[in-house]
Amino acid sequence: MRLGRFEAAIDPLRALVAQNPAHPQASALLGLCHVRVEQWEEAAQALGRAVALGHGARGAPAGPDTLRDAAPPGSGTQPGTDGGGGVALQEPEVHELRVQALDRLGRAAERLAALEQAARTFPTNAGFALLLAAALEAEARDDEAIAALEGARPPLGAPAPAMLGSSATLGVSGPETKQAEVTARLAALYLARGRREAAAGRAERALESGRASLALGGDPTEAAIFVGRLHAERGQHAEAAALFERALDARLDSVDAMCGAATAYLALGRTSAALAPLRRAARVDPTRLDVLGLLASALTTAGETQEALLAHGEVLRLAPNDGEALLQSGRLAASLGRHEEARSALERALVVRPDDKEVLLALASVRQQLGLGEPACRPRSRRRAPTPPTPARSGSSATRTRPRATPIAPSPPSIAPTCSRRGWKAWPIASGACCTSAARQRWARATTGAPSPT
Repeated sequence: MRLGRFEAAIDPLRALVAQNPAHPQASALLGLCHVRVEQWEEAAQALGRAVALGHGARGAPAGPDTLRDAAPPGSGTQPGTDGGGGVALQEPEVHELRVQALDRLGRAAERLAALEQAARTFPTNAGFALLLAAALEAEARDDEAIAALEGARPPLGAPAPAMLGSSATLGVSGPETKQAEVTARLAALYLARGRREAAAGRAERALESGRASLALGGDPTEAAIFVGRLHAERGQHAEAAALFERALDARLDSVDAMCGAATAYLALGRTSAALAPLRRAARVDPTRLDVLGLLASALTTAGETQEALLAHGEVLRLAPNDGEALLQSGRLAASLGRHEEARSALERALVVRPDDKEVLLALASVRQQLGLGEPACRPRSRRRAPTPPTPARSGSSATRTRPRATPIAPSPPSIAPTCSRRGWKAWPIASGACCTSAARQRWARATTGAPSPT
């Protein structure tokens, strides 16, 4: 029945718009009727014309009684009355209906432009700010989305502004609810920007965005964990521990916050303070290998050997081939005097890590305690590569021959010395006297150039 009234009002309103093309309220009511009967193309045109005519500005209507008669009764709007008695839609409703029509038509660019125009007209309207932020975020324009939400967020301590517009279009449940949504969405956008900055290696900007997310209030768990990890990476473990504790105050079952707080306490040397959050985290999520491994390490440091061995057993239940857990289990069992259990764990660790010196030494110690001697498996020795043969100096012989030393002839004296071994006497070389041997003659020729005597 009601849809029939909207459909029946379209033709009179269309005629009124043709007679008064500058009347914004007539175009707005025509667009409303098209929306109610789901004629989205006509609705977008009529509502766009109404926005262009002054965003619902009052004009002198030609025949206000005609406009009142053309508007369907029970339209679901919040009509007002202008100075001439005509029916007037509230201005934000025109923008909302236009955005709805463009959304149904799938025109993302035109819808974004309409939202930007609505947000500029009503900068404190939380509904427009949320829709605009979502559209900008879809376009990867997060900084502009943050700016839009910051404009709609009231100052701290100020009351939330009254919501304008149609609750049917934007789903408004109250000013306070919408402002809470704005704050939560803004905190999420700051946190997402901080994570992008951290991934890009810009730690200072990441820390700034994380702190901005924390300052907005609400649930600080994710932001506190993020900022706490940034402080831990910088070595600021006291600040990190305080932030993780803040996250735990907001959400007691956050395993990441428990693990972060315990890691910070261990870095500060406060092992006893780290055990409580680690035990609680292991109870909340018994499948977290990092939590169980950290708990076993902390228990070992605290000297609670039996409980540490049980924690390593939980790790091995989830990951049977964890070499580190097998090694530590073997060491702890050996310290308790349970050598057979230690030998079993260490032999399994040796299968996983066959060349690990720590495993071999621990296993050798356990086998010695059991009187079994050295372990059968030893690390493989590295063999030297054979030295390649030296290539021969000549093509005829494959063996290297030592070159003969070339004798260096002394400076020839005027009278050659007498050699007692050979049994010859030297004669003056300058006079050309003959030597007692042929070798002496050759030496004389080579050193003096004198002719040998015949």
